[in-house]
Amino acid sequence: MFIIDEVIKQLKIAFFQKDSIQLMDSKESVIFFLKIAAFIIPIYIILNFVFHSYSTIPLNILNTFLTFNSKLQVSNIFIPEIISPFLLVLLFYPLTIIVNFIYFTFFGTYIFKVFNHGYSALLSAAVYAAANAVLLRWLALPFEHFNSLSAPIILVITGLIWPIAVFFYALVNLENLSQSSRRLALTVVMCALLFLLYFLLTLIIGNHPIIQYFIQYF
Repeated sequence: MFIIDEVIKQLKIAFFQKDSIQLMDSKESVIFFLKIAAFIIPIYIILNFVFHSYSTIPLNILNTFLTFNSKLQVSNIFIPEIISPFLLVLLFYPLTIIVNFIYFTFFGTYIFKVFNHGYSALLSAAVYAAANAVLLRWLALPFEHFNSLSAPIILVITGLIWPIAVFFYALVNLENLSQSSRRLALTVVMCALLFLLYFLLTLIIGNHPIIQYFIQYF
């Protein structure tokens, strides 16, 4: 039940219940995220087999991983379905936590000087955001299988927009940012991050169908 309790807590945070937001140190953050991972990875694997998907991880990243791990390059068609959830949850999202932590520490603490509660608040908010995306982005899998047009929209909402909103909400509460000037500064930082993400995505995986779907409108 201890894993279920953490999942329920994260779902409350995902729907902006302030009482569930707590300051965590680095050890608590790692344990919290691993509990979420232990819950969701088996679900992703099952959904992969049901919907013939790869947990919405970009296929070129999966292929690159399999290329560098030749022992996994076997004829068994089940390998991608099993490997991709681990890559998504235990590699991709921890990287987003690290990037968010470094980025907002630099801009929020040293440039705009709006964060004054140490590194724990930033780390906690980054972990909450990543855990939120891990729990919710599976909603895109059925759409990928039955309605590929709406899948990118669901994926962006559950995997990007909603986690950013959770990050913003958690950070505002953990940092006690109540003054309008500080909220404005934080919003500026968030906008800068969005432009950075957009640039990196188009640069690194610009040929991915999901990215191309949205680029065509800009």
